[in-house]
Amino acid sequence: MMTYHDTNEFRIVLGIDGSEIKQKIIDTDNAAELAPNFAFPSRLVRFKPDTPINLFVDMDGTLAHFRQNGEKYIDINGDVRYFHLDDIYEQGYYHPNCLPPEEEVLRAIRSLTNGASPFTIYVLSAVEPRSASAYIDKNLWLDKYLPEVKAEHRVFMPCGAKKADYINLANGELNVLLDDYTRNLQEWVLGKPNNLGVKILNGINDTHRTWQGDRVSGNSIEVAKQLVQIANREIETRNIILR
Repeated sequence: MMTYHDTNEFRIVLGIDGSEIKQKIIDTDNAAELAPNFAFPSRLVRFKPDTPINLFVDMDGTLAHFRQNGEKYIDINGDVRYFHLDDIYEQGYYHPNCLPPEEEVLRAIRSLTNGASPFTIYVLSAVEPRSASAYIDKNLWLDKYLPEVKAEHRVFMPCGAKKADYINLANGELNVLLDDYTRNLQEWVLGKPNNLGVKILNGINDTHRTWQGDRVSGNSIEVAKQLVQIANREIETRNIILR
């Protein structure tokens, strides 16, 4: 069933040759429909959630382990490797048999999907277009480690794009992004008063303390508790009526 919703919105983007392209904006309430459209130059398909309190969770460095340069690991073929950034373009790099989870964050998010938290949970992750298997492998990874978040709540967009561009947050009264990367958080909140960024500390980030907003860290219970406390604070501050 197609759930595309036409809009009267356009934006100007630069094409590969540097020319300007007038890009049509279309909404969908089924994130799985973004997959064949997120890099299509003539239109931008955005996901449109219909709940007031939304938590968008990053994958790389948040739910899934982000390897450091030179880190030893076993690839999808069982071979010993020492990580280089170019490895992310290879077949199977994001496969669940190759890429381990951040266990504490994973358990925290899983606990927030049980209906007891104020959030509706989504995954919001960048996909490298030059990788033939990244989109498939990331879905397989979520099928294994976080099946509670179904395909219709998994939002993928191309690496280098702004995450806020791929979400229509017109209905959201509080839209939280949990991410390990400061730039993503800064772009998420810029000019969007209903958006809130929260940085997850994973042991290798936050070395320069450039993010001035909320941070969470610790074991799964602590991370989940901190996220709920942030949500409750914002619900009270913004006078959000839960429905």
